[in-house]
Amino acid sequence: MTWTKPDNEYEALVYVCRRLEQHFPAVPEETIHALVVDELERYGSARLRQYIPMLVERELLASLRRDAASHRLAS
Repeated sequence: MTWTKPDNEYEALVYVCRRLEQHFPAVPEETIHALVVDELERYGSARLRQYIPMLVERELLASLRRDAASHRLAS
């Protein structure tokens, strides 16, 4: 199992969680996992599954960055 060539979708999503946890250390691990699960549900009926982990990570990166930016503006 390597982050560049995961064996399956589950492994790829584990790496997505790890990268998000490293990128956003202030966000609790449980929150990141819940966000990944919620985002993954959007693709539940997708037949081509190869790119789903990448799409999940991309969407959550954008969302967490927006939240962090709006939090900084509000402070």
